[in-house]
Amino acid sequence: MKQHMTLWDYVSSVFRILIGTFMAAAAFSFLQYPNSIPTGGITGIAQILNMLIGTPVGMMAIAMNVPLFLLAGRKLGTVFMLGSLLAMLCENSFIDLL
Repeated sequence: MKQHMTLWDYVSSVFRILIGTFMAAAAFSFLQYPNSIPTGGITGIAQILNMLIGTPVGMMAIAMNVPLFLLAGRKLGTVFMLGSLLAMLCENSFIDLL
């Protein structure tokens, strides 16, 4: 049985996404990146490209994630995709801002 989310549920979910992505971006910006420890996945590829050609890590990760989100939107549903998209955009924006 599907439960309907209230406005508070949405606000709470967005707040948790913002806090979590800020913490992840801070860990990346202050611990991993300065010590040249690449992460896995798209962010790791973006970090390696940054080291080689100087592209911003966050913007490159966003650009590489777009095709994945287009595919995932059909398979996982709109609500899940929008939450994931918010998390990806926030984390990568925080990485570039920190």
